[in-house]
Amino acid sequence: MAEVKYSIEEKMKKKQILVVEDERIAAEDIKMSLHRLGYAVSGAAISGKEAVKKAEDLQPDLVLMDIVLVGEMDGIEASALIRSRFDIPIVYLTAYADKKMLERAKVTEPFGYILKPFDDKELCSILEIALYKHKMERKLKKTQQELIQSEKLAALGRFSSGIAHEIKNPLGIILGGSEFLEMKLSRVDPEIKTAIKKIKESTFRADRIVKDLLKFSRPSILKTERIDPNGLIRETLSLFKYRTPLIEIKIKTHFAKEKMFLEIDKSQMQQVFFNLLLNAIESMPNGGLLMIKTYKMAPSEFSFAKKLCVIEIADTGEGISKKNLQKIFEPFFTTKREIKGTGLGLSMSKMLVNNHNGDLVIESKPGKGTTAKIILPFC
Repeated sequence: MAEVKYSIEEKMKKKQILVVEDERIAAEDIKMSLHRLGYAVSGAAISGKEAVKKAEDLQPDLVLMDIVLVGEMDGIEASALIRSRFDIPIVYLTAYADKKMLERAKVTEPFGYILKPFDDKELCSILEIALYKHKMERKLKKTQQELIQSEKLAALGRFSSGIAHEIKNPLGIILGGSEFLEMKLSRVDPEIKTAIKKIKESTFRADRIVKDLLKFSRPSILKTERIDPNGLIRETLSLFKYRTPLIEIKIKTHFAKEKMFLEIDKSQMQQVFFNLLLNAIESMPNGGLLMIKTYKMAPSEFSFAKKLCVIEIADTGEGISKKNLQKIFEPFFTTKREIKGTGLGLSMSKMLVNNHNGDLVIESKPGKGTTAKIILPFC
């Protein structure tokens, strides 16, 4: 039986199931059962190694995994890799309720077991429970991460506010002293002039970090108004019109044709747009394409809003490694020390978007560019 091809719309509606079964007749029966129940079979595999490869390529919603498979890697080993690498739920198929095998299987945290033979009703119940359980698990993890991050930011804000005030006065004295020395000694020795210049540059950098810390620790109260996001993006883009041609960056926009309005603080959201656009431009030192889109999106599983607006800023730049992608919203994390990055831009942007009951999502792969998505509820 050939794999069924689905349109993009159908794939969005139907849950994708990867079937891993080394007995051909049993695999065809499972596929037919899934089609009858309204699921889409994204692919099939007959070995553990093939299952891991197809899970990576197809990214299904769930894997139906036979425990006993031909080859060096059995279903349990394959499931452990799929769960750890791709966070895809596993439901085991087995004809044997062997105690030792089940003990091994438990370690991989499966979302269910189905004993062969089974009927459609039993299969449907187990799959629906597994899919729902995984959805709730992801939602819980996201909520926990947000709470941890919120507590970190609150603690950092309190700490930053106190230390910033303590640092400002010494910085002022250092700057004043370096300017006095520059006036008195710069003509005496060129090396002294260079040293004083570096002192001043470092002082200005430290002062900028202190100012960013104060902004970070005391975000201003929202002064919202009804804003057209397309117009605000055009206004922000105008700030870059004299800069981008110099580095051969092409800017393309694709705005939603239908009118969209958001209840947002104009200056705060413009700050977010500016930070993200600047990051995109700086990631393309040799030129590239900057694509900006706006569109409507259906409510996600993490949002209670009826309609959502997405502002997408995508570049063809250097991209971000998987390791760094996990840290980008951490305060002071930056890969741009050489160009005087402070590591607060994305943290502040995330915080400002969250304050508008929205979310900021960053997707990236090394060498393939980065896409930032600002997701906000309609007013």
